[in-house]
Amino acid sequence: MNRLFTEEGSIENYGYIFQQNPNSRFVDVGNDDYDLYNPLLESDFVFDDEYWSNTTGNGINAKLGVIFKPVPQLNIGVSATTPTWYSLTNDYEDYFGITNYLVDGTESSDESPGDPVYYDYNLRTPYKLSAGLAYIFDAGGLLSADIDYVDYASLSMSSDDASYDQGFNNGIADTYTGAVNFRVGGEYLIAPQFMIRAGYGYTGSPYKDKDIDYSGQTISGGLGYRMNNFYVDLTYQNFQRSDSRIPYLLDDAAGQYSPVVDVKNQRHNVLLSVGVKF
Repeated sequence: MNRLFTEEGSIENYGYIFQQNPNSRFVDVGNDDYDLYNPLLESDFVFDDEYWSNTTGNGINAKLGVIFKPVPQLNIGVSATTPTWYSLTNDYEDYFGITNYLVDGTESSDESPGDPVYYDYNLRTPYKLSAGLAYIFDAGGLLSADIDYVDYASLSMSSDDASYDQGFNNGIADTYTGAVNFRVGGEYLIAPQFMIRAGYGYTGSPYKDKDIDYSGQTISGGLGYRMNNFYVDLTYQNFQRSDSRIPYLLDDAAGQYSPVVDVKNQRHNVLLSVGVKF
């Protein structure tokens, strides 16, 4: 994995800042931030934060479930998926750098490259409980619904550093909680070989803090064709998720001046499947 955050901006002079906001902390002599960016000197800056990470390993889990048929047309299922127990090796490296371009034509740089770090650890992912039902209509169609409960707070890590593990696991327990995901869908046979489908899925937010909404939804629709063992499926999916991110924290009271980025993810997928069943 490679992640790069780049920011470009300008550090304005005292006169410009005072004109725009005479109450700014950067022109308040009594504020600790008065000299933070040298407000008497205008400059441009470029900030880079880059992170490289590579993880390898293996894991094992198990899934157990049962299906009930109270009537021939109705299927009811429940299942439990154990955590996945991973044994992993990770190596990573990071880099921080800022360059100031001053109005007198000079520039200054401050770099903080990190040394490669390697470590081994064990990871246990959350467990999942699931239930679902499907009803098949005699006229040629079905309705289905599924629901999952995932306990994200049960995630844990262990390594040779017990104190670090304790802090990591306490942070997981303080940050995450259980979340509910559900999916509903239907299919209808409009002709002997043709069918239409539609579905909706919701992914719950794993965070304890209700102000952090990381939920998502998927809406889908499609067509299907069947002839003997041959089939063709065409599906459209729309996925949406919105959240807020803080790329870095500034060293001030309660992080009130730290930048917040509102991110809206929207993904459109068109899937075509062609196959033969043996």
